Amino acid sequence: MWRAQLGIGSALIALIIRLLYLHSASNNKHIMVMWTASLCMKTKGAGFAYEAVDFLIPLSDQVTTGWYTPDTCPLTLPTSVIPTLSPPEQAIFSRLFNQGLYLAQFYDQILVLQYQPSHYDTLFKAKPSLRNYEYKIGRVMFETTSLPLGWVDKINNVLDEVWVPNVFNKAVLLREGVTKPIVVIYEGFDQSMFTLGKRDRNWKEEARGRLFPEECRQAFVFI
Repeated sequence: MWRAQLGIGSALIALIIRLLYLHSASNNKHIMVMWTASLCMKTKGAGFAYEAVDFLIPLSDQVTTGWYTPDTCPLTLPTSVIPTLSPPEQAIFSRLFNQGLYLAQFYDQILVLQYQPSHYDTLFKAKPSLRNYEYKIGRVMFETTSLPLGWVDKINNVLDEVWVPNVFNKAVLLREGVTKPIVVIYEGFDQSMFTLGKRDRNWKEEARGRLFPEECRQAFVFI
């Protein structure tokens, strides 16, 4: 059992319910989702790359899902992505990539853009057909009280809906001027590492030693 199956719980349920809701509002008989996300950044510890894996693997068991990244070659899983995935994940994402090639012809379906809004133009330039999808959803997050220049215009002009991981992000987007519907889709977590109610007085020191080795603790600074 790989990490993506652990503790995704309420986050995945909310995601599936939202997709089914969008589907029920259309005339399509079968829901299909094209999901765009870069997994290459997993090698650099990028949270959004891990999140994409944690959403896509269990989601693909529930709805027909395809995956696309600009780092693709025509018929095979991108070589730049392979080192970032475990063997089980490689098999699943190879299937999702090939399904993405098939789903590319169904533009009346849902497109999820898990990229920063500043990258939308680059993504559409790499694959112009992505512009044709009927309903576009952006997975957007930013960890401060304001958004980078140009993000609001991209969100309002490109997307039909925005997914954020928490109510803080939703409040920021609303305050900055985002006018598209904003839905909170929470993060999942690994229950083998984080379990409420099962800790003793030494839990902080044990967790600190496990999650942040001494050499990392000395170098880590958050501002």
